[in-house]
Amino acid sequence: MTLLPFLLSLALPFGALQEPEAVTAEASASVQNATERYAQLEKDFDAAYQDWMTEARALFKAAQESGEELKEYPEQPSVKFYPAFMEAAKDYAGTDDAVPFLLWVVEQGLFQKNAMALEAIDILSAKHLASAKLDSFGSYLPSLSRALSAEKAKEIVTQIEKVTPSDSLRAWAVFARLNKALTKSEVGSKEFEAAKAEMSKHLAKVDDESLHRTYRSEVEVRELFSNGMEAPEIVGVDLEGTAFKLSDYRGKVVFLDFWGDW
Repeated sequence: MTLLPFLLSLALPFGALQEPEAVTAEASASVQNATERYAQLEKDFDAAYQDWMTEARALFKAAQESGEELKEYPEQPSVKFYPAFMEAAKDYAGTDDAVPFLLWVVEQGLFQKNAMALEAIDILSAKHLASAKLDSFGSYLPSLSRALSAEKAKEIVTQIEKVTPSDSLRAWAVFARLNKALTKSEVGSKEFEAAKAEMSKHLAKVDDESLHRTYRSEVEVRELFSNGMEAPEIVGVDLEGTAFKLSDYRGKVVFLDFWGDW
């Protein structure tokens, strides 16, 4: 029985022995085709989205001029593009080439609970959680339970933390796992401090500005503005041009009204 593979190889033409190179070339062509196909679909979608914005603005302007209430906008173009992205994902099924197409559908429609987006997340969670192309999915992990059951969301986050080769994506998964402790537990409590210490170790490994910004806005801001904390110094100029500091009013009741114009 051990001689059978060797005897069969002798029966093959010499060219067949070069199969690994042929497969490599075929895989390279597949990646190139997948990249070009994705770029073209994105380009087509961007054009359709611009047309949709133009139409929506025109309808809004007409409603303003007529005084009538605009009750609905035209259907967003993403709905028409889901099938094309899903078809491409199926053409590259089981390979990393499928991941960008699946991610596009998930990112566009998951929180609207679109049927194709839910199908795409099922495929990603079943076959592609260890993909190196999954990085952009990180920012969706902390709020995944808004679209999926808490159990399913936890399962995906846990598996990504275990298998992803990406430090950035793993850090997002850790942030999602620790999110309740970081955002709901009392500032300064053992639970809060332990979660903060664990998260800090992962933040130190990555240069992901989106994750760092999210952490600052949800955790560090809590530390600065939680009940009992001293407000940070605010310096400005009043309506009469007089400079002031918040600390000038220590011990007094102060009403702060922040506003902006853009």
